[in-house]
This record gives sequence, C-alpha cells and structure tokens, in this order.
Amino acid sequence: HTKDGDYTSAQPLGYFEKKLVPAGFFRSHKSYLINLEYVTEIYPWFNGMLCVKLRGYENENLPVSRKNVKSLKEIFEG
Repeated sequence: HTKDGDYTSAQPLGYFEKKLVPAGFFRSHKSYLINLEYVTEIYPWFNGMLCVKLRGYENENLPVSRKNVKSLKEIFEG
C-alpha cells in the first residue's frame, strides 16, 4: 500500500527490502516492509511482539515479529 494506491508484484518482499532499507524502510515481519517516517505509534502486542501504527493507516495493526523487536527498538531509541 502507498499513499497513491495499492500495487502488486511477483517479486518477493526481500527484493524490495534490499532496495528500500537504505531509504528508511524496515522489515517488521515476514509480510511487512514499513516506512519508518510514517510510524506514529509502537506498542506491545501479544507473545512478545510489538505493533506499529502508521500515519494514514491508523486503523491497521502492523506486527513486528519477535525477532525484529530488538532492531526496531534500537532504531527509535538511538
């Protein structure tokens, strides 16, 4: 999803991850690549996971897998 619309691709998410991480994106979960500039809220979820809210998608709960929690915290906590 983008602010301009939804897109589909046959490429695996890892393909986009390699291109977009240097531009401020983060692989929060095996199915999610998020733009860190749009993060408005991070809060605990279940089973040691976190949940992220993004500007423009406030009604969506985007998971951060347990294996990626530490990396995300390091990004936002410095």
